[in-house]
Amino acid sequence: MTSTSAEIQSLDDLVAPASGSPGKVTSTYANRILPTDLTISKFLNNLRERRYQIPTFQRDVVWEAENVKKLWDSLYKFYPLGSILVWRTDIQLHRHRAIGGVEIGSDEPLREFHYLLDGQQRTTALFTSIFGGAIAGRPGFNPQLCVDLTVGDSSDVDDVSYRQRFLFAQEILEDPELRERYAARKIVKLQDVLENYLGVESALEKLGYEFSHPARESLRRFMALFSNYRLSIIELNGIQVAEVCEIFARVNTGGKPLNIFDIVVAKTYRPAEPGKGLLPFYLREMFDAFRDSPQMSQSPYRNLSDLDYLQMLAVVVKFQFGNQCDVENITDRYLPQLRADHVEHVWERATYAFRETFHFLHHQLHLGGPGLVPYRYLYMVLAAYFYNIERPDYSLLRRYFWTVSFHQKDLLSGTSQMWAQARELIAASNAAATSPSIPSFSTLELDKADLRTSSYNSKSRFYRAVVGFFASQEPRDWAPPHERVLANTYYQATDQPNLHHVFPRAFVERDSFLHGKQLGNSLMNIAYLTQITNLDISDQNPVDYLKDYVGEAFNKVMESHLIGTDLARIASLDELPADALLNFVEARIDNIISELRGLGLTVNVTDSATPATVVTRPVEELA
Repeated sequence: MTSTSAEIQSLDDLVAPASGSPGKVTSTYANRILPTDLTISKFLNNLRERRYQIPTFQRDVVWEAENVKKLWDSLYKFYPLGSILVWRTDIQLHRHRAIGGVEIGSDEPLREFHYLLDGQQRTTALFTSIFGGAIAGRPGFNPQLCVDLTVGDSSDVDDVSYRQRFLFAQEILEDPELRERYAARKIVKLQDVLENYLGVESALEKLGYEFSHPARESLRRFMALFSNYRLSIIELNGIQVAEVCEIFARVNTGGKPLNIFDIVVAKTYRPAEPGKGLLPFYLREMFDAFRDSPQMSQSPYRNLSDLDYLQMLAVVVKFQFGNQCDVENITDRYLPQLRADHVEHVWERATYAFRETFHFLHHQLHLGGPGLVPYRYLYMVLAAYFYNIERPDYSLLRRYFWTVSFHQKDLLSGTSQMWAQARELIAASNAAATSPSIPSFSTLELDKADLRTSSYNSKSRFYRAVVGFFASQEPRDWAPPHERVLANTYYQATDQPNLHHVFPRAFVERDSFLHGKQLGNSLMNIAYLTQITNLDISDQNPVDYLKDYVGEAFNKVMESHLIGTDLARIASLDELPADALLNFVEARIDNIISELRGLGLTVNVTDSATPATVVTRPVEELA
């Protein structure tokens, strides 16, 4: 076969482009994540010379003496260790000033910062076992590690000789024999091996140990370890915050993942500067204080994620400062652009807006927790509204909330929709003061098929809309005294809420005479009940169990579930009609639509999948 100029001549063509431009691109990408290595002595020296910084979000170090010994045993055996991740950037973050109480921070202005993102555990263990320091939670403990040069190597696979080879000062002080060996320089500090090798070797020679003695061989092995063992370092260069978080999440298989909130907290941190009249600024403590405030202590929304709170704050800052701030969006790319002075300016009003948002969701809509909010962006839209509007229009907010929740199209799945809706909602509220007839957010496009096929097993946006709407009716228990049930049901069990199938699922699956069996798990067949009532009903035929609950107040209770008189009529029958489930579901759909219209919404209803077997006659005509 004759080759053409378009064919690949060799494998090198795949990795070494002939033209200069593609090669430069490849080189640029390769330099973004650059593997390198350092000897232990060089790495420790870099720490002492303050060439690395440890950001404050890297603070959960668990120091265990046994693990430190195992670390040094791995080094002694020249086993490979995991990489240490270093981020090189010009972004200044708040950082620790010390490792184990040993000062490493510097006040000198730096053009580039080298942050240790992953590997702080190993770094702390290495540093304190050589240079000492203070270990959190262990007052008075000396973390400097000593080595017994006379302990021989074991050939066992499960070698535990490291426990005798590596010793802490406390172990030596508690054992007279070890104290004697330390005094004779048979046991020495690792720091002495690193910094006074010739002195240690001279002491061993004075003990009569020849050059080939195992103790002197062990000493040389440790010196080789400091000089020749290469710690793997991965440097991230010129990489933005959002991508750093993603890289960290992928390489950090254990421990707390790095997230954008950590970065923003460290970046905005400011110590007190009395000379400039500046108070300390620590965003994590500010959010913690907000969550723990009396107004929030009982709120089911107090434990929203850090990211939710941060994005709500970013939206408020953007509305306040507009083009004067660099927060163009609430994505990971832009959140680090938040500034402490901007946050300080909006904080009082922002926290008011947060509380009003949660109050509206909890007490106006009766949604007792985040599990009932269809879109998380609703928090941001509502926060922007309450930040900007002095006299909220709650009827407008209710229309808006249920329109975006139930609409057959996803109206709030992206940030562009979020910004647009926040601005429109604010504008509509302001216009309503002079022109209250403006029908903003009053048209809802609704497909009956979405309601009919909404599944109990789903945790989708539409699932949350339906169960949230049921919750907003403040449903009552079917058994006297007909107490409100929400506090005892959904909010204590997010994965398996205490929701009852009106036509019990096991009954529907077991008894084949019912039409529309596939609707047994539809949310139209769901009602909130207390756990006791739910257990009492079990999987009984509705004709049988309903007779225990029908009474003077029963139909009123059914209204709180958006159920009409259908169940009271079913309870009066001797046998359950085959079409009862189908008709119940259709009637429930109509009740939901009627209730939505009662909020002032224009509901344009379509039905893309009407079951052919639906019977439209009322239940009483089926008896």
